[in-house]
Amino acid sequence: MKKIIFFLTAAFFCLLAGGQETLAAAETVVAELDTDRQECIFEIRWEEEEAQAQIRITSPGGEVYGTEETPDSVTAMQGCAYFYIGEAQAGDWQVEITGEKLGEVEVNVGSLPQSMQILSFTVAENGRGGYDASWNISDCPENAEIAVYADTDNRGYDGQLIASGGSGPEGTLSFQMASLDSGYYYFYLTVTETGGIFNYQYGDTALFYDNTGGRNKLENTEASLLNRDVYVSWKGEENRTYRVMLFDPDTKLLLTSRETEETSCVLPMPEGYDRILAAAADYTDGRTGRFDVYAVSLDQAVEASVTYPEETVTSQPVIFASVNWSGSCTVSATLNEELLMERETAQGQYEIHLEEGDNTIVFLVTDEKGNTATYRKDISLDTSPPQLSVRRNLDQVTTDDSYVYVEGYTEAGVRLTCNGEPVELVGNYFSCRQALSYGKNEILLTATDAAGNEARYSAEVTRPFWSAGIVKWILLGILAAGLTATEIVLLIRAKRRSRK
Repeated sequence: MKKIIFFLTAAFFCLLAGGQETLAAAETVVAELDTDRQECIFEIRWEEEEAQAQIRITSPGGEVYGTEETPDSVTAMQGCAYFYIGEAQAGDWQVEITGEKLGEVEVNVGSLPQSMQILSFTVAENGRGGYDASWNISDCPENAEIAVYADTDNRGYDGQLIASGGSGPEGTLSFQMASLDSGYYYFYLTVTETGGIFNYQYGDTALFYDNTGGRNKLENTEASLLNRDVYVSWKGEENRTYRVMLFDPDTKLLLTSRETEETSCVLPMPEGYDRILAAAADYTDGRTGRFDVYAVSLDQAVEASVTYPEETVTSQPVIFASVNWSGSCTVSATLNEELLMERETAQGQYEIHLEEGDNTIVFLVTDEKGNTATYRKDISLDTSPPQLSVRRNLDQVTTDDSYVYVEGYTEAGVRLTCNGEPVELVGNYFSCRQALSYGKNEILLTATDAAGNEARYSAEVTRPFWSAGIVKWILLGILAAGLTATEIVLLIRAKRRSRK
């Protein structure tokens, strides 16, 4: 059952004490019904029409009607809401209104003498450059006034009046829409009885209106996929504003729009959609010019692949990208926003000469319908070896010690080894203890950066066998051996004397 909005004025309301008002953002208003009512409706209005309100109505018997509890019994508009209660018992009804910055709030209660249910409402082009609105309304007096509004969506009843003067339970009303911008419009009907009773209802479908008096359509407009986004381009002029729009392909509701002074625009595919209608139009002085719509679907996505080297830093000035695709496509590429090639038709390996420092490579594979897939690679070219310095030059040093310390400074992030063994960095500094064998000792310090560049330091350190320390110990050994031999000789002689 279609929802109907009832707007009641004082002539038909039978209001209790002239209605209730409150200035609070959250308040409960008590509406007292002195007798049972048939076809009872509640009208709640608030001053700030852009604000949103939550409403909960509780009957004397505890039955609850609300924007969340009974959505089928309420129709919300900007700044007001209408609840159809039907049979309402006498007593105190609690009306709870909650919202931020609502301003003055008014609650009215009344009864609708006639339902005036809109059984059908349609709008169609009449072939004479205009439109015909037709309606059929049940339980409707002959003097009921009919008006037609055009809206860019099918909610809120906040459209623009485009035709009035119709009357009665059924009929046709013709109208023009010269004052409206080009675009999709939903239409809704209002039924007004002499006392101010309103019924509203939207038509089921949207119609496209092409205002031939508006600014001309943009030239060379194209819409396609850029990866999984919607790319729209056109031929434009400098210092002009354009409007890009995406529509639901079924309901024709406007999903998103963007104003730009460029001659192209990328918009994300709306969430939950795999196809849309896209358009671009002149947008001078806030008026949308004429436009055509173009279907864009994720099914159009280009099937391609571009494979780059895995590393993000390299010492190789030339790298290769492997490009493949399905169907009829071309490939273009840029390096640091400079064009490398354009619309090449061959698949396979492409050679890229990097610049020293940071590089951004973008390959674009485009099919014959303009759909494009982009493939980006950020890579740095570093051909300089890392900094490596030692605190003390050990080359050609001779030492009696069994070890030396190799100390110094290098760049952060390098891999440092000494004679093949990893050396830990503290910040950018290092200190490692290197054991020495007798004779000549080779020490090789190697620093390797992320690009594979190497810096090396080598030294030859000698630890002599006949060092002063060694000679000292040898002489001490000889002296000790001589003393020992002397003692032995003296001991033997002493023993011989004692035998005699």
